[in-house]
Amino acid sequence: MPVYEYECGRCGDFTFLAPIADYRREQACPECRRLSPRVIRTAPAVSGCSSALRAAHRRAESSAERPRRVRAPASPSGAHAHPARAGRVAGGRPWMLSH
Repeated sequence: MPVYEYECGRCGDFTFLAPIADYRREQACPECRRLSPRVIRTAPAVSGCSSALRAAHRRAESSAERPRRVRAPASPSGAHAHPARAGRVAGGRPWMLSH
């Protein structure tokens, strides 16, 4: 639920945690209980996310249009050996136990 800002004519500004569906509804001032209208004074807070999550969102947004290209590292012999085929035994499959 987001935190909204309200302004009481008598007591001043206050914040209130309310469901998104109630964003237009006036809230009672915690001091004098008068109904107060919602005001927009600051930008929405994104600090509820961890820095790792914000970084992940930033990476996802930056790669949405143009994904990063990755090249396989060159093998020492210069041949392009496939890593899944590196441990194969001639005529058999090393991952197959029995048949």
